[in-house]
Amino acid sequence: MTLIILILDGFILLVSYNITYENNLKIFEEDITTAAELGVQYSESYDLRDDAADPRPYSALYDNICDMLGITYLYALDIDIEDQIETYLAIGFGENASEEAQTTRYRGVTVQGDLNDSEIEVYSGKSKGVILHEKNHFDDSLICYMPCVRHYDTARSDYVYYDKPVIVGAEISLTVVSERFAQQFRTTALLTVALTLIVFLAFALILYFKVSKPLRRISGRMTSFISDREKGIEKLAVKGNDELALMSHSFNTMTDEINSYINDIDALTREKHTHEAELNIAHNIQRGLLQPARMDGDTADIFAYMLPAKDVGGDLYDYSVLDDGRVFVTIADVSGKGVSAALFMARAITLLNQYAKLGYQPARILEEYNNILAAQNPRKMFITTFVAFYDPADGILTYANAGHNFPYILSDTLIPLDEGHGVAAGLFKGATYENACVKMKAGDTLFLYTDGVNEAENARGELYSTERLEEKLASCIKGVAVDAVTYILSDLKDFTAGAEQNDDITMLSLRLKK
Repeated sequence: MTLIILILDGFILLVSYNITYENNLKIFEEDITTAAELGVQYSESYDLRDDAADPRPYSALYDNICDMLGITYLYALDIDIEDQIETYLAIGFGENASEEAQTTRYRGVTVQGDLNDSEIEVYSGKSKGVILHEKNHFDDSLICYMPCVRHYDTARSDYVYYDKPVIVGAEISLTVVSERFAQQFRTTALLTVALTLIVFLAFALILYFKVSKPLRRISGRMTSFISDREKGIEKLAVKGNDELALMSHSFNTMTDEINSYINDIDALTREKHTHEAELNIAHNIQRGLLQPARMDGDTADIFAYMLPAKDVGGDLYDYSVLDDGRVFVTIADVSGKGVSAALFMARAITLLNQYAKLGYQPARILEEYNNILAAQNPRKMFITTFVAFYDPADGILTYANAGHNFPYILSDTLIPLDEGHGVAAGLFKGATYENACVKMKAGDTLFLYTDGVNEAENARGELYSTERLEEKLASCIKGVAVDAVTYILSDLKDFTAGAEQNDDITMLSLRLKK
C-alpha cells in the first residue's frame, strides 16, 4: 500500500514538474521573440553594415531592449555561410550577461566556427524566425533568430534592402529559466506532499475501522468532511449494501466534490499567477522607460508626475537635452488602460526617443511614429501625442500635436498651443502633421497634461474640467505657486477626495530659467 502511494506521489510530481517547466519556457520564448522583433524593427533605422556609422546608438537600443524584457543578449550578425564565419555588427547585454561576453563581443568581432542550422535557415529566407536551445561558449541559452532585410536610407528617405540579410538574435540564459521554475515548483511540491498525507490518512482510517458500528461513524465523519474540501482522495469501490458500501459511497461523493474544487482552484491560481506576472513585467517596463521626475538643466527645469489608474497605465512622458542644446519634451495617452496599454506605451516611447535623437522635426516624428504604430496594431489602439523642441539659442518652441489636449504656456498671460493639431497616431498610415512655433522668454513655463487631469471626477460625478485647469494655471502666473505641476496636483487631490481614479494622470512642466 505504501509503495503504491509513493509511486502515485512520484508520478504526480513528475507531471507537475513537466507542466510547470513547459509554462516557464513558453513565457521566455515569447520574451525572446518580442526582443528579436524589436531588435529587427530598430535595426531597420540604421545601415548596420556601414563601417563609418557610430555603433553606439543602436547598441544602446539593444541594451534597453535587454533591460526592458529581461533578455541576456541581443545582437546583430553578418554571416558568411561559405567560410562559416559570423561577425558582430551590434550587441546589447542584460544584467545576466557574462563578463567575458561583455569584453570580447562588440562590433567587428569575428567568430570562426560551424554555423548552426537555424542561422542558415533564417539567412536563406526559409523562415522568418526560429527558436532553439543551444549550449554555447558562454551559457546554456534559449535563442530566437530573425532576419533584418532592410535599413532606412535618410538620403533617399526610404528603405533600402540588403543584398544579404542581417541576422538578429535574442538569447536568454536558461539559468534564469531554472530559477523562475524552481520558485513556482516549490508550491506544487508542497501541495503534492499535503495530498499524499491526506491519502495516507484516508487509507489508515479505512483499514483501522473495519467493523459495522465504527464504519457507520466513519461514514458520517467522511460525509461532513466534504464541506471542508480537503485535497483529493482516491475513490473506493462500492460493493454490496452493507456498512462498507455506505461508507464507500459517501467517500466517493466527497472525492467528486474535492476534485471539482481542486480543478477550479488550479484554474484560478494559474490565471492569477499569469495576471500578476504580466502586471509585474509591464510595471517594470513602464517605470524603466520613464525619465526621472525632475531635471535641473542649464536653460530649463523639468518636473513630471504620473499616476496610473491601475498597476500599469497607458500614459507616457519623456524629455532629453540633445547634443545641439535643444530640449525635447513629449507627452502621450494610449487608448485604454492596463497591460495592453502599457506595452503599447513602451513601444511608443522608444520610437519617440529614437526619432528625437535622429534630429527629426516634430511633424516628421509624428508621421514616422504613426506609420510604424499603425502597421502593427491588431487591437486598433491609438495614442494621442504632443511633441516639442525648445531651442535656447533663439527661444523658439517648435511643436506638433497628434490629437492630444492643448498644452499651455504660462507667460504674461495663459497661452493655449492650439495650432499644428492632427489626428491621434496608430489608427491608419499616411496621416500628416504640421509644425507650429511660438516664442518663449525667460521665466515662461510650458505645461503638458493628459485627459486624466481635466476629466477627473469627484465623489459627486463632477468633472475637474478644462475651465478649472485654466483658472488654476492663471493663478500660477499671478504668483500663487512657482511649480505648476505641484499646484495642479494638490488642487486635483482636493477636488477628487473620496472618489476612485478612473484614468491615468500625467503632467509635465518645462520652466525656462531667468
